[in-house]
Amino acid sequence: MSTLHDPSRLQARSANWAVGLAAAVLLMVSLGGYFYHREQLRELAAEHVRLQVTGPASLQAGVPTVYTVSTTAITGDPMPAEVQFALFTPDETRLLGHTEMTDEQGRLRVTIPADMDLPETVVLKVVAKHDGKQQRIETRLSVEPVRYIAQLSLDKPLYRPGETIYYRSLALSRFGLAANRELPVHFEILDPSGAAVPDSQLEGITQRGVGSGAFKIPDELAGGQYVLVARSPDEAFSEEKRSFFVRLPEEIERSTQETTAKTIPINPGKVEVSFYPESGELVGGLENRVYFVARDPLGEPVHIKGTVVDGSGNDITSAETIHKGMGTFSFTPRAQRRYHLKITSPADVTGQPKLPKVSAEQKVVFSTGTGVFDADAPLEFNLRAAEADMPVVVSATCRGVSVGQQALVTKVEDNGANPVVIPLAEEVGGVIRLTVYDYSVNPPKPTAERLVYRRMGRKLSVRAAEHHEHYSPGETVSISLVVTDEKARPVPAALGVAVVDDALLSLADDDTPSMPTHFLLGTEVENPEDLEDADFYLSDDPEAAVALDLLLGTQGRRRFVGNPPAMFDNLGELRAKYETSLAEYRADRTKVLSTLTTVSFFAGLGLVLLVAMLGLLKVVSGVQLWVPAVGVTTCCLVIGMILMDPDRLKSGGDAAVPFLPFHMAPPEVTEAAGPYKELHEEQKLPKTETSFWHPMLLAGEDGKAHISFDLPDSISTFRIRVDAHGAGRIGSGSCKVISRTLTPK
Repeated sequence: MSTLHDPSRLQARSANWAVGLAAAVLLMVSLGGYFYHREQLRELAAEHVRLQVTGPASLQAGVPTVYTVSTTAITGDPMPAEVQFALFTPDETRLLGHTEMTDEQGRLRVTIPADMDLPETVVLKVVAKHDGKQQRIETRLSVEPVRYIAQLSLDKPLYRPGETIYYRSLALSRFGLAANRELPVHFEILDPSGAAVPDSQLEGITQRGVGSGAFKIPDELAGGQYVLVARSPDEAFSEEKRSFFVRLPEEIERSTQETTAKTIPINPGKVEVSFYPESGELVGGLENRVYFVARDPLGEPVHIKGTVVDGSGNDITSAETIHKGMGTFSFTPRAQRRYHLKITSPADVTGQPKLPKVSAEQKVVFSTGTGVFDADAPLEFNLRAAEADMPVVVSATCRGVSVGQQALVTKVEDNGANPVVIPLAEEVGGVIRLTVYDYSVNPPKPTAERLVYRRMGRKLSVRAAEHHEHYSPGETVSISLVVTDEKARPVPAALGVAVVDDALLSLADDDTPSMPTHFLLGTEVENPEDLEDADFYLSDDPEAAVALDLLLGTQGRRRFVGNPPAMFDNLGELRAKYETSLAEYRADRTKVLSTLTTVSFFAGLGLVLLVAMLGLLKVVSGVQLWVPAVGVTTCCLVIGMILMDPDRLKSGGDAAVPFLPFHMAPPEVTEAAGPYKELHEEQKLPKTETSFWHPMLLAGEDGKAHISFDLPDSISTFRIRVDAHGAGRIGSGSCKVISRTLTPK
């Protein structure tokens, strides 16, 4: 009989077609119900816009302030929304209004300009709109007054009784480095016992940020170390001090005849090593970078080599100092293990300093590379996490001002690496404090911190024009000083100029940091007076960046100063509303969806029974029938179970991690002190080791200022030192003038 007319084969073929058609129809019905259900849940999620606003907890006058707005669905998926960002006075006068769409990531950065005239308290309002739905936040923010920092400078570091001390203070806004306000200032000199020297007090008001004065040293004043102090009567800046020495004439004369020598400490086999984990503590299971500094018993830096070992004596990694007793090493510590450093050089060191204990609480570590960033570059680094789903904010603070932040939920993939990118404004430069805050608690808890440095893009350069280094004794020197900005353009500026005998500076071993180093670095590290050759760290030397990173890692301690960033997140509130909407949807689902649910679930069981019966009746059987049937049936059963319980598809809402909201209440503001008299900055100088002194010489629009002074009749070398400031820029320059008898040609 032909197979074409074989009844059993026709019956099998018909069964195959019937099962296949049923499976296809069933799959289409099930998938249709599934996608319909997904669309319904998506629409439910889209009805609830998650609005998150992050930024400084308070504003500061004269500083640009950046806030980040994020709009997503409750599932965490980015959602484009129209954002209205506005600032008001307490009486509802509009100060700023801005409307813009968030980007494809649902993010928008809004900047409050620095030049706005803000009251002591403002009201921030943010509204996000999407498909007719809107979410809003409203809060009061305090506006803090401009903070200032000061620097003191003297014409020279060493004096004789009967000579006159010439001094200068410069007070600039701590962040903007601008002299935008006249400030009262009080000067006095303290003797070696700490008592005020009679008649040394002077009080007045600054001009262009400069205060200055002079004090004639009494003939009977005892020798020793004295301290010049500058205070702000209205507490606009912190007290600033500058040490100098008074020596009797015979002491100076005897010193000039002696060979200059420095104490060379003898190492008696003892080295003190201090360890500074990059983020403050060691975190188990993650790669940690550890900074360390080695000093002898006299506090002088020591070069050492060694090996980090665990409690069992196993070698973990090598360690060696790189610059002035400072170095780094990296390793992955294990919880509940102790580690110490076995020093191999110098060979006579027997102690084995212990590393800090591995923290059982800290879960994040910084990984910032060299920690020194180029001017105009964003801060790009990694935050490594030992635990997933932690809501944290990384805050960047420069000289007390919040300059940027990034909120993120930690991941543990890729060795726990969480990329962080914090864009910064052009004027941000200097030491930046990075702090990680945990927003799963309220108030947010600081968990890690370190210092980094961003090179200053805006700066001044000072050079001497028409300058011939060699002059004849007794000759009058006339020099033009030229001030330019970072683009080599001449700019006006206020200058502080001193021309001092270089031999005296060398005798006093004067290593005073330049003005940029003082403002950008010295005020941000502990014990800046202990820094040797401080200007090297900010120089263009190829090794300066590594040395600066070591300095910030070993001397910049974790202080956790300042307030956490403000955080507004409505996710907690949205979840309650979303649950209500989901319950209503579950109760009011359409008959069509209920029918599809029933068909998807029970038809899948029926298809399996049909295939089993066909096999028992020997109508048809084989893998080619069972595989698609079981596959489709499994798919239908899963889809049916999902459709019966809508909660199974709303896991995205549960996966979004909330940040607990945080903001600061505006404090009360006190009145400032009354007016002060102006200071007279110009002084007439007799012929001494100081040949020229001017605390506030003005360079015009062409960037030029002129100085003139007479050289003594003796052979000598003078150093010209110039500090310049203006329009939020600072800079320093120096050169030498050599007086010698010229050989006739």
